[in-house]
Amino acid sequence: MSDYYIFRDEKPDGPHTKSNLIELVASGKASRTEPCMSASRPEVQTVEDALNQPDRGKIMFRSLARGPESNTGKVAPALVRNRGVYIILGLLFGGLGFHNFYAGYNEQGAAQLIFGIIAGVISIFLPIFGGLVALGVMIWAVVDICTVTEDATGTPMA
Repeated sequence: MSDYYIFRDEKPDGPHTKSNLIELVASGKASRTEPCMSASRPEVQTVEDALNQPDRGKIMFRSLARGPESNTGKVAPALVRNRGVYIILGLLFGGLGFHNFYAGYNEQGAAQLIFGIIAGVISIFLPIFGGLVALGVMIWAVVDICTVTEDATGTPMA
């Protein structure tokens, strides 16, 4: 784990582990807005940003237990999604929302899937109107693949 230093009166206080930072914030001994720096990230950030950053170069593990009070010891590796796969899915099947299902944005993927199917059905009877709906869904997909860099859990795509 990285060592974190909280800066108080321009003096570093630490080193602290992430769990120490969580305890300090929970007990009120540290504020989430205080400046902080880690050994793995030399730029100054807030304590809250440090707690939200994954440890670089290490495998992230997420507990399968429900709630902070539960400690079953079962862990699973965090799923890191590939941005290249996301972009290819968006280009090939963007009108059906496959890229959003891949990234965990299930509601948005379902909306794109529904609009894509509706556009296909409308195109049978009203080709111009159905084509406009399909064009709108494809523009939506292109905007997604250009702007989305994190999955639904906030984990940056590799």
